[in-house]
Amino acid sequence: MIVKEIKTDTVYELSPHNHAYINPYIGCSMGCPFCYWLKQEDWEGKIKVKTNLEELLENKLKDWPKDEFLYLGSVCDPFNELEEKYHLSEKCLKVIAKYDIPVLITTSAATDVVLEYSDLLKSIKKLIVVIELSRIPFVECLNQGGIHRGIQCANILQERGIKVWTTLAPVLPGITDLDQILKLLQEEITVYIDKLDCNTEDILGKRTLKWIYEEYPEFSDEYDKIIKEHDFSYFSEIEKKYAENKRVKKFPFQLTD
Repeated sequence: MIVKEIKTDTVYELSPHNHAYINPYIGCSMGCPFCYWLKQEDWEGKIKVKTNLEELLENKLKDWPKDEFLYLGSVCDPFNELEEKYHLSEKCLKVIAKYDIPVLITTSAATDVVLEYSDLLKSIKKLIVVIELSRIPFVECLNQGGIHRGIQCANILQERGIKVWTTLAPVLPGITDLDQILKLLQEEITVYIDKLDCNTEDILGKRTLKWIYEEYPEFSDEYDKIIKEHDFSYFSEIEKKYAENKRVKKFPFQLTD
């Protein structure tokens, strides 16, 4: 993995849903084949560190609208393997706590940092930690009878009094089992789901098909239908199955919960 320290003049970016995202880092080392950020050049296997972000954030948040959520993490995992060295997310969260700003954090919980920050997280009056459950290493570990780190972390944080949501995005037919995940998660934890949306012309579709052909050849026909034909009938069936289940929701996040 390549690490590069940079100076930034951008405090946050806006998502398609007009949410303000803070990204202390840019990039990821996880390598999931279906990640939509693969389309961003020089993103995979490289992490940029915004060393001056705390200073910029301090100035920006002084006049932040009351009760408007900030999002921490989109093109990065704010609790990635570099956080223990740089503590950028910790510094940002301390500024956010200082100004009493609501925050939604997205993480894969690949490291123990999010658990180590429990006291800091609890100091923020209005906070939601969203844990991603589709990361390939954890999914494969679960399917082999091991412990899914994301599920384990979600339950621990919930037990510590921190509001937790999770995402299963995308749901991977034959590979991820939503019923199993709901049983393993504490009942208070919401799961946001989404379909596998890519095609043979983009890097996501090419990488995902290669991964399926090599690791899950028994599902090749089904994924050919999804990616080559854009047949999302599998997801429509999931939507019908869980239509009355209040724990299962679709994007965007419902911050009024």
